[in-house]
Amino acid sequence: STTAGLLAVQTDSIVKILSKGPLTWQRRRHFSVLNHFGENLNLNECDQLIAELNDALIDQGVLIREMIVADDVNNRCQRWLLELNQQPSSVKPAVLQSIANKIHTELSLRLPAYRKAHIDYVGIQPPQFHFAGRGTLLNLPERMPYTAFDTSTNAQLIYHAVKHSTGHITVQA
Repeated sequence: STTAGLLAVQTDSIVKILSKGPLTWQRRRHFSVLNHFGENLNLNECDQLIAELNDALIDQGVLIREMIVADDVNNRCQRWLLELNQQPSSVKPAVLQSIANKIHTELSLRLPAYRKAHIDYVGIQPPQFHFAGRGTLLNLPERMPYTAFDTSTNAQLIYHAVKHSTGHITVQA
């Protein structure tokens, strides 16, 4: 185990160690798991995957700035809201589709529970990816604070953000 791992267990947060002597650390995000469909999706895995994708997208001039992920129980699918560094309409549709496919495929390869949920869960639909431009998440009302995992049963945070964004594009993996 690492110092960051021990702190994560004690604080229930994802932390970054800034210095070991004296120990200083920064809380990155609250550790939580999305698991309505049995996918056991954790925030650390999502963060790592987005960082890897951003490295690969440099040549395309696209950057995923923020994300929100939710289980949409009513529509029986997982929803992702990815805020880009530019309007999605200025990104080639093939690139947006590639991002959606890559996230879904990589999570299926890395997380056995995610793969099993998408194979075994009766009626689960492929994930939906909503791409929005810069500032979308900043414009959320205070009563709907931004969290990386929208734990409402109907993806309310994502639906609200998409409804109030201009120029969003939705892609199915």
